[in-house]
Amino acid sequence: MNANMGMALCVLVAMSGCGSSTFEAQDADFVGFTSWAQTTAPRQGGGPSASVLGQAHSATDATITRSMYINNNANRGSDGQFPIGTILVKAHTKGGAMIGGTAMAKRGGDFNPGAKGWEWFVLSASGTIMVRGGADVMGGICNGCHAAAQNTDFVFTR
Repeated sequence: MNANMGMALCVLVAMSGCGSSTFEAQDADFVGFTSWAQTTAPRQGGGPSASVLGQAHSATDATITRSMYINNNANRGSDGQFPIGTILVKAHTKGGAMIGGTAMAKRGGDFNPGAKGWEWFVLSASGTIMVRGGADVMGGICNGCHAAAQNTDFVFTR
């Protein structure tokens, strides 16, 4: 392989996110998330999941609908892990309008090793980042709850 081909390959890999060891989501990464693939049918609060989720994700509020989206229609790899750069958004809507949401992004590297590199987010009604972080976010609730899904890379759906 000549030097130009090698450089072109490196640029292509960097643009695709493949081979990247870390990813840090920014507000721009959440723009247009409702056009991403939906991972499950929208769920109304107050249903069967309310007893499991409690207050998390507005599960006990029957006026709120939760819809899950995933960027790049990502799937788990052969190792059962989602690729770095995967973003899942749970939009909370009321009367068809977004009132906020939660999200998780596979950041990778040595970020939040107790949750395999996932970063947790609280989103505003406009879809911008209000809160973000790892093991300490929301008093550790995100890591704690999602640990029940550690065998599926800390993700309950898809």
